[in-house]
Amino acid sequence: MMTINTVLARLIALRWSLNPSFVLACNGFFLIVNRTFFSACTLKLFEGVRLPLPVAAGVACLMLTSRHPT
Repeated sequence: MMTINTVLARLIALRWSLNPSFVLACNGFFLIVNRTFFSACTLKLFEGVRLPLPVAAGVACLMLTSRHPT
């Protein structure tokens, strides 16, 4: 999700006529940080830290179903 935000921010910055090399440098840095964070989280998944996934799915299900009560 953060990668999509970074790419969209790059498109908006270029539309605002900012310096393309400055936009590339800033967004390149943020893309590297985002990819590093994603890779670290993915490695934890394979190491056995699987409890947060069902908890997050349960909370998301609860929030989505309680949004429109009957």
